[in-house]
Amino acid sequence: MPTKRQPDRRKPLDAELDAYNEHWLKLADAALSATEKAATALEVARQEQERIRLEIKRTMQRYSENLEEAKKLPMTAKHAELRWNPATLEWYCVRCGRTSDHITVQDAEVELNQFDCTLPQPEDNSTSK
Repeated sequence: MPTKRQPDRRKPLDAELDAYNEHWLKLADAALSATEKAATALEVARQEQERIRLEIKRTMQRYSENLEEAKKLPMTAKHAELRWNPATLEWYCVRCGRTSDHITVQDAEVELNQFDCTLPQPEDNSTSK
């Protein structure tokens, strides 16, 4: 004989718990003084500033490593003079201007060597009649 299924009692409790938590969060927020809020905001800003500083430090370290790797490249490549652009985080060929967004100079060289190191020619859009 099938038994009756009990109604789900969790849903009303979850709503009550959410309302209870929201109420206490509002009270806690109201309890913070303006000075405490400002101190909290300054701490968050300091943490973000530290994160940005570390990211800049890592980027500069990668730049330094990539520059050293670029100096070790043999001059037999089609694109013999690749340089790192820290502003765009790309490698570029000094001669033809082609770019690669690979992190390592070796990967960038592989990508760029698929093309000849020549200046791009403008396309002729005029039609002869």
